[in-house]
Amino acid sequence: MWNSIIVDWASLIFRWLHVVAAIGWIGSSFYFIHLDLSLESRNDLPEGVGGEAWQVHGGGFYRIMKFLVAPKAMPDRLTWFKWEAYATWLSGSCSWWSSTTSMPISFSSTNPFSISPPPRRPSSAWSASCSHGCFTKGACRLTHCRT
Repeated sequence: MWNSIIVDWASLIFRWLHVVAAIGWIGSSFYFIHLDLSLESRNDLPEGVGGEAWQVHGGGFYRIMKFLVAPKAMPDRLTWFKWEAYATWLSGSCSWWSSTTSMPISFSSTNPFSISPPPRRPSSAWSASCSHGCFTKGACRLTHCRT
C-alpha cells in the first residue's frame, strides 16, 4: 500500500516539475528567437559582432551583442541556458518511469464475457516518441530550420 502511495506522489511531483521546467525551456527559447530577430547590425560594431540589441527590464538597461564566432577572450562568468532543457528531459523521464510502475495491467487478459477483445492502447514510449517528433517538427517550422 505505501509503495503505491509513494509512487503516486512521485509521479505527481515529477509531472509538475516537468511542466514547470518545460515552461522555462520554451520561454527561454522564445526569448532567444525574439533576441535574434531584434538584432541590428551597424558599421561601428566591434569586429566579429553580427548585431546588437538594447533592452530594458526592471529599470535596468541591457546592451546585448551577438558574436558570429567565439570571441578571442572568453569571460570568466558565462551563462549557459541548458538547465531548463536538462530539467525537462530528466523530470519527463522520471515522470514516465513513475507512471509505468504504477500502471495497472488491465489489458493483459481478455474478459471471457466480452464479445470483442479489449482495445489496445499505445505504449507510453510510443506516445512520448510521437509527441516529441510532432513538437520537434513544429519547432523547426517556427524557427525555419531544415530537417
